[in-house]
Parts: sequence; structure tokens; C-alpha cells
Amino acid sequence: MESKDQKEKKQVFLRDATGLVKEASALDIFQFNAVSVTGVSIVSGSMLLLPLMTFGVTAVFETIAIGFVLALLVNFVYYIFSTTIPRSGGDYVYISRVLHPSLGVLSAGLTGVFGPLILASTFGATVWVSAGLSPLLSAIGRGGLAADLSNTTILTGLGIIVTVLFASLLIFGGNKSFYRMNNVLYGIAILGVLAGGIAFLAVGHNQFVNLFNSFAAPYGTNATGVINTAKSVGYTQPSAGAGAILLGSALLFTSFYWATQSAFVGGEIRNARRSHFYGMIGASILWFVVTAFVVLAAYAIVGSTLISSASYLDYFQPGSWAIPTVSFFALYANIAAHNIYVQVLISLAFIFGYVTVTGWSFIVFSRSVFALSFDRILPSRLADINDRFHTPVKAFFTFAVATVILLAVLTVGSVATQIYTLGVGLNVVYMIAFFLTSIALIILPYREKRLFETTCPVKQKIGGVPVISILGVATAIVLVIYEYVFIANRVYFGVTTGLLESIGVIIVLLLAFYFVVQYIRKRQGFDITLAYKEVPPE
Repeated sequence: MESKDQKEKKQVFLRDATGLVKEASALDIFQFNAVSVTGVSIVSGSMLLLPLMTFGVTAVFETIAIGFVLALLVNFVYYIFSTTIPRSGGDYVYISRVLHPSLGVLSAGLTGVFGPLILASTFGATVWVSAGLSPLLSAIGRGGLAADLSNTTILTGLGIIVTVLFASLLIFGGNKSFYRMNNVLYGIAILGVLAGGIAFLAVGHNQFVNLFNSFAAPYGTNATGVINTAKSVGYTQPSAGAGAILLGSALLFTSFYWATQSAFVGGEIRNARRSHFYGMIGASILWFVVTAFVVLAAYAIVGSTLISSASYLDYFQPGSWAIPTVSFFALYANIAAHNIYVQVLISLAFIFGYVTVTGWSFIVFSRSVFALSFDRILPSRLADINDRFHTPVKAFFTFAVATVILLAVLTVGSVATQIYTLGVGLNVVYMIAFFLTSIALIILPYREKRLFETTCPVKQKIGGVPVISILGVATAIVLVIYEYVFIANRVYFGVTTGLLESIGVIIVLLLAFYFVVQYIRKRQGFDITLAYKEVPPE
């Protein structure tokens, strides 16, 4: 005869098994995390924002290296947790089991629900146009068409098409189809970025300037004109000192630390320990090498002064930036290539590199919603799994509908500004979740001693203190420092007073949401706190 406690415990989880299956390979996870890093975004940001923060090839390399090394701390935190608790749902699972369920719900709401929705609508579904398609059109003399594509209605239409295509692929093709396509598209993206770096080295500085002048002539400017115009409207050369390098490294830090997102599919990965290592650590290393190569090649050939002046005009004085496309890597690489086939490959890198963020968002959102539903925080139907593809189809559909609505809302100017502000400043939100995960790692050996002694991949101690606790402390400190850098330098990172107020409201609502649900479930006969006393079933 089962006791009352045993019956109640059985009711906590929706079923004895999640229904998700282990079908993701090491390559799948490597490429999924490569998309998470949004390596093409690192390259783009290094050509638009980084030139405003620091100056010169040496300082740029130091900036990239520091951001990469410190981001590895975050990546190792997630690698350890993903192999200690290999379950789908991301940091929600870790934080809710080690710290407190309400903090887990907070993290899931910020990085598993809110984050993917904002990123898909303001980033993945539309940025590929300005970052990849428009530079190609401009380089081949179709600048007018490139400018026309900035129309919000057109961008919304293209974004909806991208969203529907990914929804169809995941709902009707399943995980395997998604991973196959993701591997191909992002493989092309990597090749295209490398082709851009090689294109710079092939032309040299003097020839590039000549090519740039020929390209810019129809727009009434040239390299010297860009530099002089920037000076006339207030441009001053950025510093190359330690403070400037720290500022610039924040941009790279908050790019490389995204190679942690395979945590959201942790229960669906074959050979999780190896695959997570390749995905979280390997993907970061890949994009560090690629970024260092192509960005340094660009700075050396284009010239720091031209890049910095162009970025200043594009970012601070857009009315004085005569060229009808953003001062991204793709623009300069297309000019350097001066070959239609290479230009197409370079542009595909930025088209595919950003488009795949939409697919990534579907996966992250669906697994977060699934995990929350499996623990009875959200309606149980959202945890339903398709019998054929073993995927949370209802969660996919929910995300598609929500993203299309957000894309439609982006056509309304006043609302769009607020949503884009949230998208630009989103790293402030992610650093909160990463900080909570780091705190959870600090106390894991003490609060969850059984997990530490059995499944944790790093059991060593220094002076009696677990190495993972030391790692958690170091990572938490780094995150606090960079959170401060973001907030203190709002002009570069989109952190407005309104954004901070919005984040504060969201945090309060998410915390309150957990306690309201706990109360409701208890009245329904479910003590959901029991779920957080054990690791979810596979």
C-alpha cells in the first residue's frame, strides 16, 4: 500500500519519463552552440561598436582575447552543470534544484521565455537583411534596393516568413531535420566569414582604399571624406588604454558566453559529457580563432581610422553616413572581395548566421516551457510530446504565434522602440541568470553532496574547497564587474533607465508568479515543492 506522500509525489511530475530522446550528436551541439554564440554577430559588432571603444590592431586583439578568456569561466560553469544534471530545461533546472524554485522560474522566464522571444523578433528574423543582404546589394551597385529593405513593413513580412519556415521545419520535420539544416547553414556561415578574412589579406591596404573609393563614389564620398566628415561632427580617436580595453572586452565577453545554450537540450544529447565539452568550450574556441583572424585582418587592411570614423558616423551621426548599409564586416569584406561569387558567400555567412538564431530561439523557448510545464508551473499541455518526432510541438506553435505577434507589433513605432531597446540591452538580463547559476555552482558540493560525488565531472579540491566552488566565485565576480560596465556605459550597450525599470518589473512579476502558482497548485492537491527536491526524470 502506497503512503499518501508517495501518491502525492507521483503526481508532481506529469509522467515517469519526459518523452524526449537522446538524438543530438556532438556535431549537432557544436553547431547549435556556434549559433548561440552568434559568431557572425561577434564579427559584426567588432566592426561597428568595438571601433568606438578602443583603437588599433594591438588593443583590438587584447580586447578579443580578454573577453574570450573570461567568458570561458561562464562556459565551464555550464559545462559542469550540464554534465552533473543532464536534463533539458537549461539553468532553470540547476537553479531551481540547488538554490530555490522561485529563482529557477525567474531564470527560465528571463532567458528561456522572454529572451528567445525578443531575440527572434528583433534579431534572428530580420537582422540578416541589414547585416547580410543589404551589404551585398550595396556592393553590386543596388544601394537603392538595400535602402528600401529597411522599411519596417518589409522587414516584418520577411521576419514572419522566416518564423513560419522554422516552425514548419520543427513541427513537421522534427529535431533531426532541424539539426541537419542548422549544420549546413552555419557551416556555410563559418566558410563565408573566413572568406571575408582572406579577401582582406588578398588585396592589401592601398588596393582596399581604392576599391572603397570606387564603391563610395556614387554616394558622394570616399575614405578621406568619411574620415573628415566624422571629425567635423565630433569624432575623436578612442583610447587604447586599459579602461578602453576593458570596455571593449565586455562586448566580446557577452558574445562568447552564449556557447552555453546546449544546456537547454541537456537530456537529448548523446554522450553528453563529450558533446557539451565540444559544444560549450569548442564552439567558443572556434569563434575566438575565427574572430581574431578576420577582425584583425579587417583592421589591418581597412585601417583603424577609417573603421572607427565610419562607425562613429553610422552609430552617432547616421544623417552624415552617406552609404546605404550598416558599417558591418560584411560591407568591407564585400568591397575587398570585388568578386560576385565570393561576395555572395560572404553575404550568405551573415544571412545564415542571423537567420539560424530564429531556429535556436524555437529550441530554447520550447525546452524552457516544457521544463516549466513538466514541473506543473505552466499548463501541462505545453509539455505534450509528439509521438513521431519526440518534440514539444505545442510549445513550438506557441512560440511561432508569439513571435509573429511581436513582429507585427514592431511596425508600431513607439512600441517598436521599447522592444528594440529590450533586445539591445538583453545581456543585462542574461548576466543575472548566469550569476544565479554561478552561485548555484558554489553551493552545489554542500547542498547536493550526492550529485557532486557521483555525476559531477570535477571533484577535485584545493585546500579542502571544491574547485567548482572556486570557479563559481570567480565567475560571479566577473559577471558583477561586466554588469557594472554595461550599466555604466549605456550609450554602447543600450541600457536605458527604462530598460532597467522594465527588467525590475519583470523580475518582480516572475518571482510573484511562482508563489501564486504554488498556492494554486496546492489548492488543486499538488505540492509542487516536492519536484524541486529531486532531479527530473529523463
